[in-house]
Amino acid sequence: MIEEDELDEDNEINNNNNNNTSQSFPICETVSECIPCEDQDKSNPNNYCEQTGYYHLIECHTKENPKDKKRYKESCRPDIIYTPYSVINLLIFEGVLFIIILVAGYMFYNRTKYLSELQRQRYQRLVQN
Repeated sequence: MIEEDELDEDNEINNNNNNNTSQSFPICETVSECIPCEDQDKSNPNNYCEQTGYYHLIECHTKENPKDKKRYKESCRPDIIYTPYSVINLLIFEGVLFIIILVAGYMFYNRTKYLSELQRQRYQRLVQN
């Protein structure tokens, strides 16, 4: 964690280096995850929910004044997030599918074996007659 004294020293260094530039660019970082827009957000004239229907909060400040932070809402694309709960559900689903395939394969094998035996018995009866 940066102490306030260290932060002030960094600002002095940055201010000395940036004296030649006339414009400072904001430093922004994401503060929240992608959140679905609510009805009141969709009616907002800023239209940050119009593109994707999701938004996240970003926090911006300048190098000269890092304590003066402003928060904005920005449109974002929700990514698929794998939580331990969803991974467990996926493994359970795959396990159930595997068991169904094994049972169906076993039933298919037994049915084929039974029908082959019936066919063999018919041929034997035909040959004996």
